[in-house]
Amino acid sequence: ISSGYIYLKQPVETCEVDYCDAYPDSWLCLTANYVNRRYNTLNDASGFKEETSIEASSRNECLKFCETYAGAEYSKYKSGDSCVCYSTLQDTCAMPWGDQVSTSEISSGYIYLKQPVETCEVDYCDAYPDS
Repeated sequence: ISSGYIYLKQPVETCEVDYCDAYPDSWLCLTANYVNRRYNTLNDASGFKEETSIEASSRNECLKFCETYAGAEYSKYKSGDSCVCYSTLQDTCAMPWGDQVSTSEISSGYIYLKQPVETCEVDYCDAYPDS
């Protein structure tokens, strides 16, 4: 968000709801809660569901495309940038990859969520040993 001031001739009351309560489908509501894909993933058992995807040229393009969804994943690959929109993110937690995964092999990217996400109690390799 760019910085700046709004100058008014009349005083203004502070709203009783915050921006994301008033405008839940705004892409800005995806910016506060995120998971760095290089170090964490979302737990698969949570039922998060991929809804749609595009090739995006920027993070903001991705977030604007996914603004009506519960989450968005923006990743950079050698072949191009990827944007995936997710819904149904209840009971989701951020799961560390674990000691057996070389995080340098994970593509850089972030998963952005409208709701805060807790860290899982178990890492990915312990939860999914056959992966």
